[in-house]
Amino acid sequence: MIRKRLSIALASLALPIGLSGCDLIFPEDPRVGEEPVSECIARLTADIEMLDFRKLADTQGALIPTYTFDITKLPFSAKQELIQPGADETLGSRLMAQTNVPSTAMAMFMKAPVDENGAFFLGIEPALWRVRGEPLSYDQILTAGCEQQSADMRLIRVSAMPAP
Repeated sequence: MIRKRLSIALASLALPIGLSGCDLIFPEDPRVGEEPVSECIARLTADIEMLDFRKLADTQGALIPTYTFDITKLPFSAKQELIQPGADETLGSRLMAQTNVPSTAMAMFMKAPVDENGAFFLGIEPALWRVRGEPLSYDQILTAGCEQQSADMRLIRVSAMPAP
C-alpha cells in the first residue's frame, strides 16, 4: 500500500510544469502578451458575425469600421499613447454615466458614437478603447483592426457602417 502511494507521488512529480495544478487555479490571462495578427483574425472570425459586414459591403462598397479593444492589461503609459495628438478635454464628447451599474454604463459606452480620436471606458474590469477606422473594403476590416493591437491589448469587437 505504501509502495503504491509512493509510486503515485513520484509519478505526479514527473508531470511537466505546464500540467501542474497552478494553471487550473491561476490560469494565464489571454489578454497578456503579444497576439499575432493571424491568431487575432482567427479568434474574431470565430466570434464575429461577419455576414453582416459582407451584406453591407455587397450593397454599399466601402465600410467604416469601429474597433473596440480591451485595454485592461495595458500599462498606463501605453494607454496615454493611445490618445491622439491634439485631442484634449475640449475636443469630442465626454460620457459621464448616470448609473452606478457597470454593465449599464458599458452598454451606454458601446452605443455612443466615436471618432478617429477614440473613446475610453476606464472601468476596473474591463477598460475599453473604441476608435473609428478609415473606410475599407470588407476583406480588409479585420486585418486592419488586428494590426492596431499592441502587447497586452486585444481587439474584442468590430462593427461597421457604410461609408458616405
